[in-house]
Amino acid sequence: MGFGDQRPFVLHTSPLDAEGCPIDPTSPVPPTWDNAPSGASAGKANAPQPAQPARVSEIGAMLAKWARNPALTPYEELFRSEPNEAWFDSARDPNHPTQFEIATVRPEKGQSIVLFDYEIVPYAFSGVTALDYEALPDNMLSGVFGYAIRINSQEPGQLKYRLQPVPSTIRVQANRFNQPLMKGPGQLTADDFAISSASDYASAAGFGTGLHPQTSAHYGARNAPFTEYIHDDEVLAITGVVFQQIDIPLAFIQARVAGFKGPSQLIKSIQTALRATLR
Repeated sequence: MGFGDQRPFVLHTSPLDAEGCPIDPTSPVPPTWDNAPSGASAGKANAPQPAQPARVSEIGAMLAKWARNPALTPYEELFRSEPNEAWFDSARDPNHPTQFEIATVRPEKGQSIVLFDYEIVPYAFSGVTALDYEALPDNMLSGVFGYAIRINSQEPGQLKYRLQPVPSTIRVQANRFNQPLMKGPGQLTADDFAISSASDYASAAGFGTGLHPQTSAHYGARNAPFTEYIHDDEVLAITGVVFQQIDIPLAFIQARVAGFKGPSQLIKSIQTALRATLR
């Protein structure tokens, strides 16, 4: 705009057409060669178009996937079992193990527990002060101590732990751990007896291959969700087994279980919903 141009200056807030003039949003768009409807599509072009759906989020919706249901209460329980003389007795062997209770969990009437985590850790005296303890590394006592988990005396899963090492063999034998000890006279080898002995190791305790080695991790896959349900008519029992003499001055064996507690009806409905989802 030059100094000789006397047209008033107008601030246009509406979109402009090809000639630079403002477009009135309330007026219909005049047909052109590009947008003029023809034939049967003319009626559809003039018909009102449905509004696009808008995404609406309620207040706090972003926290919904992290928020805890008020009906579920965080649950955690800690147990510590002191040693006794039987643990350090030289007469301990797989045929004469000693058992003791590490932990027992029983929900109240009308309540259920969803267990998401547990750990069994032995502690020894550190020697710094009288009441200073340190946790032992995983598998440090796996050759002398194990534990078993039962819910109503039932093993929660299919678990097979052969705590006794099996001698290696030069002769290749496919699936030698899964072959039954049922062969004719003269067909049994030293490997067969070693595998059978490993499967029955410390079985005098009554747990067989369900006796867990001394590790702080839960059973099953490490990268998969771990969940156990304990209802008001069920009892979770963790039993320790010492099947060889312990030479370390242990302070105690600690068990920790953690998860959520809630009404049994709610927990069972969650189980039902999960079954339907996995189908």
